[in-house]
Amino acid sequence: MATNLLAFTTADTPSKVGDPQASCHLSDLGNAKRLVIRHGHNLRFCYGSKNWLVWDDKRFKVDTTNEVERCAKETALSIHDEETPWDYFDFMIWANLSESRGHLNAMVELAKSELSIPVTPNLLDADPWLLNCNNGALDLRIGKLREHRREDLGLDLHQVGQRTFTSKLLSMPSTQRSQFCARGPVIGVKDGSNPQTIRNLDEHRSIFDIDDLPC
Repeated sequence: MATNLLAFTTADTPSKVGDPQASCHLSDLGNAKRLVIRHGHNLRFCYGSKNWLVWDDKRFKVDTTNEVERCAKETALSIHDEETPWDYFDFMIWANLSESRGHLNAMVELAKSELSIPVTPNLLDADPWLLNCNNGALDLRIGKLREHRREDLGLDLHQVGQRTFTSKLLSMPSTQRSQFCARGPVIGVKDGSNPQTIRNLDEHRSIFDIDDLPC
């Protein structure tokens, strides 16, 4: 999936055969459900910050360019291609009306509360053991880098170095930090050309050389 949500392939949207959109009502609520069917995997709405969040292949980031509206426009245009069970005349009228400003706004507004869309701030970047990097998510429990996942609800994206890693470690509750630091020998965290250890953060030891990760 490209960073631009509209650069999708046919595999990313429902097929015409057995199209789940076809069962959506000819209403603003029906259009909100269409939007979620087509783009919901890449959209979240945070009720704490009142912001839409969009997936950019690495994290959910605040939608500063109104990507959600572009998704709504694409959804409205897609209605014309549905194999509708509704009266065709009523269907075509609704398909055209759906492209209006008022119906586009209503689609976006009603989609905020659809299942899987709303999140609260405490759910974002909630895992203290996960460090989201450019090339993957670093699981601090085991020292492994894995792929980015939507279900992580990551918001931050880090360039790993001494300051970032130290901040992440210090942000952990003390019991979790102790568990992490007790896993092995000294960590060598490099910031530029200056190797450093973080042993002084606690009386415990840790196992990673973060500079070995190409973030």
